[in-house]
Amino acid sequence: MESEKEKRSFVRERIKRIARSTDRFDSAIVKVVVGALLALIIFLAGYYYLIA
Repeated sequence: MESEKEKRSFVRERIKRIARSTDRFDSAIVKVVVGALLALIIFLAGYYYLIA
C-alpha cells in the first residue's frame, strides 16, 4: 500500500515539475514573439521613413 502512495506522489511531483517547466517555456516563447513583432514594426517604420 505504501509503495502505491509513493508512486502516486512521485507521479504528481513529476506532473507539477513538467507544468512548471512548460510555463517557463511558454513565457520564453511569448517574449521571443513580442520581440520579433517589435523588431518587425521598427524595421517597417524605418523602411517607410526612408522611402518617404
